[in-house]
Amino acid sequence: MNETLFMMLDKITEGIDVYGDDDGIYFIFTAQKKLILELTKSGLIWYNYNFFNDYFKYISLDVIKTQHYITEWIENKVKHIKDDEGGFLFLIKNIVNNGIKNTVFTYYFSPEYIENIIEYGYKYTDGDIEIVKHERN
Repeated sequence: MNETLFMMLDKITEGIDVYGDDDGIYFIFTAQKKLILELTKSGLIWYNYNFFNDYFKYISLDVIKTQHYITEWIENKVKHIKDDEGGFLFLIKNIVNNGIKNTVFTYYFSPEYIENIIEYGYKYTDGDIEIVKHERN
């Protein structure tokens, strides 16, 4: 079950951008400004209930009761993000080494919050970190 579900999650998140900053890692469809998952430096996952539920229901899974699959999938994903020069790797290693502490859902990430991450975060692209960080005024 895990392998099939993880393949589905990989498929539905193809083309997603991964951003990071001092507080966490964010999985965002940049063009749509749709944040689907946030992994905080303290090891907390906030996932977009509506996004995951739309797919989990097709395979007869209750997203809240089976959110441990999201946890396992994202732990796997962050292990494959490679080194950088901006401290992003330290955050990833810290999360991986200390494990995920909790997984919770949210129905809403505000557009301002998402835009702030896109504007001021580090963007991970194909094994490299694209520095898109701008100084905040």
